[in-house]
Amino acid sequence: MKVKDLTCYVASGLLYVKADTDEGVSGFGECSPMRPEILVEIIQQIIKPQIIGSDPFNIEKIEENVMRKHYKMSGQMLAAAYSGVEIALWDAKAKFLKQPLYNLLGGKYRETIPLYGSSMSRDLTHDQEVEKLKEGIADYHFGAVKIKVGPRFGSGLPVDLDEDAEKVRRVREAIGPHVRLMIDGNSSYTYIQAVQLYEKVKDCDIHHFEEPCPYFDIEAYVKLAQTIPVPIHVGEQDWNIFTFRDFIARGGCHLYAADPIKCGGLLS
Repeated sequence: MKVKDLTCYVASGLLYVKADTDEGVSGFGECSPMRPEILVEIIQQIIKPQIIGSDPFNIEKIEENVMRKHYKMSGQMLAAAYSGVEIALWDAKAKFLKQPLYNLLGGKYRETIPLYGSSMSRDLTHDQEVEKLKEGIADYHFGAVKIKVGPRFGSGLPVDLDEDAEKVRRVREAIGPHVRLMIDGNSSYTYIQAVQLYEKVKDCDIHHFEEPCPYFDIEAYVKLAQTIPVPIHVGEQDWNIFTFRDFIARGGCHLYAADPIKCGGLLS
């Protein structure tokens, strides 16, 4: 089986990739929705020439060919573009073998996967945030929810820790004690600010604190993971195995969740 074409589909800010093969099997993959117009150009101009005619079963070799050819422009945009292609190749393999994809990735480990609801907004008032989450819990029976805190990628910019703490407390009061509550800083705080915020909300039973400090500051995360007694969650922005290795080996996190549509796909 050989890859004969790659087609990109962009709609409502989402980007999907179709990999067609000479066996009549097509696989579909998804890329990060951030700047899809740029990712399409990378797929068509940089990635596609390297994989046409390749066997989808040789995913590791295909990735090596792409990255070796363009190692001087490596980065998250290339990784995000390749993510959709790589996932499409996995999908094509699974369809060709007439198997669910999980059988190619080690088999089915669990029957169900718990989901959480994420607010995804920093523009709501506390009342609006509370109502949005309560509605989601009622409609979808979420056992956990996540809210945004901080100004987003602050790295020392002025923050209002009291306002952030008030938001966390209001949400905890509204959802009750049995729904897990997670907070996501999106790189908002310095190490000290992250510790100070936790001290203000430690009675709110935080399930995990996601990306409190700038995502690249491993030193801050190593200290933070040793300082506050809730799981530190990272990985969304990372795209290479060396960053994965350093966070885990140095104890800079408790939860590591690389994003398959950003980091290069499922194998990465």
